[in-house]
Amino acid sequence: MASPGRAGRLNSRPACLPVRMLAGTRREEAMNSRNHYYLTIANIAQARGSDAALSWSGAGPADFAAALEEALHSPMLFERWRARQPEPDEVDPALGATDAQAQVRARVADLHVEVDVLTCLPMSLLRQRLNWLIGTAWQLHDVRPA
Repeated sequence: MASPGRAGRLNSRPACLPVRMLAGTRREEAMNSRNHYYLTIANIAQARGSDAALSWSGAGPADFAAALEEALHSPMLFERWRARQPEPDEVDPALGATDAQAQVRARVADLHVEVDVLTCLPMSLLRQRLNWLIGTAWQLHDVRPA
């Protein structure tokens, strides 16, 4: 969710054009389709990654949606993580793939937060960004084609 006031169903886009990836790889082929990933966060107030330099520090669902969307749009979070590795130049650049069209929506439901992520990135990269931002405080419930 780019802005807290945005409402309604997430729109799928005709093409997924990740900014960074290695041409001709399986990862590239997998990123040609868009998926909805449906997640829950049990306690968003305490959801934090293990590395404070990478962790989300917002206050609610709208802040989290904006942070995750930025992590999917931009390589900045990946670059911060990569710089902290013992051999940053040896990190596979494909791990920094981004999706400029990714959309994230989060809302409070009962006592948890429901998150809908629309992206062409594979689950492995979404999991990576989620873990950096909020650790293991999330649970995947469903994946559906967009």
